[in-house]
Amino acid sequence: LARNGYTVLLCARSVENGDAAVKKLKQENPDYKIFSLVLDVTKPDTITTAVNFIQHRFGRLDVLVNNAAIANLVKDGLPGVANLEAVKEIYETNFFGVIRVTQALLPLIKLSSSGRIVNVSSELGSLNGHADPNWTYAAIKPLGYASSKAALNMFTIQLAYELRDTKIKVN
Repeated sequence: LARNGYTVLLCARSVENGDAAVKKLKQENPDYKIFSLVLDVTKPDTITTAVNFIQHRFGRLDVLVNNAAIANLVKDGLPGVANLEAVKEIYETNFFGVIRVTQALLPLIKLSSSGRIVNVSSELGSLNGHADPNWTYAAIKPLGYASSKAALNMFTIQLAYELRDTKIKVN
C-alpha cells in the first residue's frame, strides 16, 4: 500500500512492535508515509483511541485491512480435545476482534469516495477443503483457528451484502 502512495497506519499491540515494523518498512523507502498506532483488537479502548486519531488526523479511512490473527497449536485441536478457553481466545482475536474494529471504523470508511475492507482469512477456513479427504491440508484440524476463519468468511460475505448498495467493497 505504501508503494502505491497510500498513507499506511500500521497497527500493533505494542508501541515497540509497531515502531519496529515501521522502521523496517521505511528501510525500503524512507519516503513511505507509514505511522504506527497501538491497537489490540481484543481491547476496545485501543480501538477507540485509534478511531479518534484517524478521525481527527485524516477525517476518513479509505482502506481497512483486518489481518490480526492468533493460533494455539498446543491447546487447539480436534473437537473432542480442543481446549475451550483456547478456542474462545482465538475467536476473540480472529472473529470478534474483526467485528469490533470494522464496526468502529465503518463510519469513517463510509466517508471515503471508494472505501475498501479486506479481511485476511485462511485456506483452513474452507468448509469444502475440510470436507475433502484429498485436500492438501486435510489432516490439519485446529478447531478454534479453522472455525474462526470460516466464521470470518461468513462475516465478510454478509458485510459485503449489507454494503452492496454503497461505494464500499468488501473482500
